[in-house]
Amino acid sequence: MPMPGEENNAVDYIYSADNLLYSEWKKKFLLLPRKSTFSKKRIWLEFAYTRTRKMKVNPPQFPINHLNRREWATADELMYHKLTGLDV
Repeated sequence: MPMPGEENNAVDYIYSADNLLYSEWKKKFLLLPRKSTFSKKRIWLEFAYTRTRKMKVNPPQFPINHLNRREWATADELMYHKLTGLDV
């Protein structure tokens, strides 16, 4: 985010964290392999958590909804990020 006194423009907002919308984490059982968003490890045949990430305003050089994605994580990864204070 820009500092007070700096000029705000659309590019700063489009690429900032304020432009992202996250859904709530939902618990699912994975029959097919998925790649964890945080550790990049393959998870399957276990319970995992999923959520969607969407952008309020899409950058004009990309197709619509190109940067929207589904994120996957295990319970251990979510707990680690919560305890270390990382924004999840």
